[in-house]
Amino acid sequence: MITHFAEIHLQTLSPIGVRQVYHEALGFSVISQTDNDIRIAITPHTVFQFTRTQEPVRPAHLAFEVRHSTFHKTADLLACSHVPLCGDLETESTHQRYFKDGDGNLLEVYSHGYVGEDILATDNPLGVLYVREVGFVVEDVMGFWDWLADTFDTIQTKGKREGLFGILSVGTTHFVLNHTTRRWIPIASTALKPQMRVTLGTPSLNDIAELRKRPDCIQSKDGSLFLQQEGYLIHVRYTPDFDAGIPERLRLPHVR
Repeated sequence: MITHFAEIHLQTLSPIGVRQVYHEALGFSVISQTDNDIRIAITPHTVFQFTRTQEPVRPAHLAFEVRHSTFHKTADLLACSHVPLCGDLETESTHQRYFKDGDGNLLEVYSHGYVGEDILATDNPLGVLYVREVGFVVEDVMGFWDWLADTFDTIQTKGKREGLFGILSVGTTHFVLNHTTRRWIPIASTALKPQMRVTLGTPSLNDIAELRKRPDCIQSKDGSLFLQQEGYLIHVRYTPDFDAGIPERLRLPHVR
């Protein structure tokens, strides 16, 4: 089973600017940095890598699951960090705050009352437990939906297959499908396809072996496994350090 987002590779106009936001303002650790690249440890299991580009950046949408009991502390930290805030949403059991980084990526801290808070350690000031959502701007929601369901045994958690928006999940990963004509809430931001590569983690070598049998599987010279859909390159990595039982212990609904 796919358990988590292991790495998100994004474009940036300034690795120094990335450091200013993610490390200096938000407190995430820097793993490495060069003039053209920077790697940020979001959690012990997930890394963001930013690579310098000479082209305009098409912003991505990413959401972090944070502790529900300390959400307001997280929100206050964001307010004090001087990152651009974009709005808040709240229900009886969820809290959301949206903000942006220096490249315009639309980020979100999200908390759910049902998520177990003592399963994953947090070593970051924001209280991030795991990267919950990655947004995929697509032209064919139904086609991408069916591909995800067939490839990764995902489960619908929000939206309709024939609509302009939907979320499918497996483990802690939530794939947010947003049609190119639908704007990102809460600031009605135009949805552009981001230049990103997503790495999914699985503790199952059997899953890796089964994916290698797929006709759409791309294998690099070093044996890395990639799948491609609607221009997105999705890497699947063997990650034995992430316990397959964590999603269930987190009390996530509909865990396979």
